[in-house]
Amino acid sequence: MSRLREEQRAPMSRLREEQRAPMSRLREEQRAPMNRLREEQRTPMSAPNRPVTDSDTESWWHAVSEHSLTLNQCSSCRRSSLSIRSFCPHCWSEDLTPTPASGRATLYTWTVVHQNAAPFDALPYVVAMVDLVEGPRLMTAIENCPLDALRSGLELALDFRHDDDGFVVPIFRPVT
Repeated sequence: MSRLREEQRAPMSRLREEQRAPMSRLREEQRAPMNRLREEQRTPMSAPNRPVTDSDTESWWHAVSEHSLTLNQCSSCRRSSLSIRSFCPHCWSEDLTPTPASGRATLYTWTVVHQNAAPFDALPYVVAMVDLVEGPRLMTAIENCPLDALRSGLELALDFRHDDDGFVVPIFRPVT
């Protein structure tokens, strides 16, 4: 019985592979120039634990270095996104306006990291997902908050941490 099933599936498997092969080659051919371009445009930041910037993210990180968290506001659907793209992830409109976030958020979920390797030596620390009042959800760190005060819905305010090498990171603190 199982041998019969295998024989019945064999022609279908070959057909699927033949259909996929040209598509995967096409995708690879399309990606190659973009991957090469991205490699050329990447600018590593100064420390090993820093994000890699490219032409898409450079303006966002520049705004952060000037203490501004920037959102893309869509003129078509009126929704905000953190997506660093030239189109709205909700309606695909290209009518986007960079807008500073209000800096207000609520805590959605979090985890407390008690053990980690260098360069994350300041333990424990809180990694969290926060809901900005404008709508987007952002992964960030929560600082200056006792661990027993963490709760879903906790009101938070945007702040910026300056690392020793001058790198600026958007973080959140409880509203006092």
